[in-house]
Amino acid sequence: MSPVLLDLGFFKLYGYGSMIALGVLLSSVLAVVAARQQRLPRFEAAFPWLVLVIASAAFVGGKGLWWIMSTAAERSSTTVGAGFVYYGAILAVVPATIFALKAFGVPLLPAMDLLGMFLPFTHAFGRLGCFLAGCCYGCHSDSAIAVRFTEGIGLNGVLLHPVQLYETVANFCIFALLWFWLRKRQLPGGALFAITLLLTGASRCVTEFFRGDVVSALWGNRTAAPGEAPNGITQAQAIGACAMAVGIIWLIRLRRKKVV
Repeated sequence: MSPVLLDLGFFKLYGYGSMIALGVLLSSVLAVVAARQQRLPRFEAAFPWLVLVIASAAFVGGKGLWWIMSTAAERSSTTVGAGFVYYGAILAVVPATIFALKAFGVPLLPAMDLLGMFLPFTHAFGRLGCFLAGCCYGCHSDSAIAVRFTEGIGLNGVLLHPVQLYETVANFCIFALLWFWLRKRQLPGGALFAITLLLTGASRCVTEFFRGDVVSALWGNRTAAPGEAPNGITQAQAIGACAMAVGIIWLIRLRRKKVV
């Protein structure tokens, strides 16, 4: 694994940014295809602007939460291309997207369902980028699938859980479930988005146990060293649990209305 996919001297192609760009590109193509299938012309017409809003909100939210969570030393030593928190991006993207959808006159719930499906898809590519960069690394492991980074921006030279790949597989599985099965069941508006929140929250709660870059927990023992598993509940797990709760409550309300 190497953070740089291509080095021409005057130009470097970084794996992290390349994977995110690829995920956004593929998500955009599939989203337009789905919008045409579901006969959402307003969504298709507004989509270029929606991408701009989502990308801007994701950058501000992801960078902003990282800045809040990081130390002064980490901020001064981290390059512009690094330092990003996924849940910070989500917390900013959801309200910004709802505002944009209303502003463009796009039906809210069908559009949220459509966009929600691509959260795990895009995030899967982001985690591939993390694996190439060596960031968001796992805790120590002696298993057969453990990896050792030598050029990463994280912890190098020791065997670690490839937790980035765990999340990649989990997110691709969630997307496959949404895209190939649940999408065709003609569920009521908002159900797919609720299921996305539930499944992605659950996935993150599980994979956080294998992280090794979380040196302090939100609750519990705060003395874990780099490469050690969190000794308590992490911030990502707390947010993931909240996402699960919102998804469950949303689905229960739909169930009570006898539409699920």
